[in-house]
Amino acid sequence: MFFRIPKRYEQHSVEKEPMKTTVSFIADIKDKDGMRNYPPYVTSYSSQGFNIKGIKVFGSVALLPTIFYHWRIKQAEDINPESLALFTIMEPPIEIVVVGTGDKSSRLDPKIQSYLRKHYISLEVQDTANAAATFNFLLEERRLVGAALIPPKSIVEH
Repeated sequence: MFFRIPKRYEQHSVEKEPMKTTVSFIADIKDKDGMRNYPPYVTSYSSQGFNIKGIKVFGSVALLPTIFYHWRIKQAEDINPESLALFTIMEPPIEIVVVGTGDKSSRLDPKIQSYLRKHYISLEVQDTANAAATFNFLLEERRLVGAALIPPKSIVEH
């Protein structure tokens, strides 16, 4: 029986070859004027996701005053205290969390309100269009606001 001996490859150091992969942290991306860390305003949204700081985010998103994250929630029924825990550990502390529940405002489990109140955080629940606008407005006023937004399933143009 014939066994093939695996080839051994030389290891290459960084000095021999330039790196071919780069990483950009969302907070380090500069706008067209070279300004860094401007607030993460929601500039547009669709049924697929959001445009924040010129970056397309597919799916739900959690926003803070200086940064944003992909949020693994697909529908309002999936929201629970654990899914909003990010907002309770921020320093300086978040004052209010605006939750966008998609096409229409949905009632959340009362445990969520209690959980956030225990951390001295107010909760505002709205449809996603209004929640995004409220977040942008509060951010413009330099409030310590967070948002958790689920993309709407359909877009209604006015």
